Amino acid sequence: MDLSARLDDWRDRRNRIAHGTVYTEPARKNYADEFDAFMKRAEDCARDGKPLLNCLNNWDRAVRARHRRQSRTASAL
Repeated sequence: MDLSARLDDWRDRRNRIAHGTVYTEPARKNYADEFDAFMKRAEDCARDGKPLLNCLNNWDRAVRARHRRQSRTASAL
């Protein structure tokens, strides 16, 4: 799975968790999920997000470096 697809998958999971923190069923005064299961998914999502952030930072640094090199080469001509 490429970085873009991994980020989309993680973002979708993160959004479900974020919305799950505030969503309740008012009539039953009950959370949509059991608390322990919800916390496990939230922890897993946070743990999965860290390496993705590192990949994204590495990609960004590489793109910026490539642009700097290309700018120097173009200005030298």
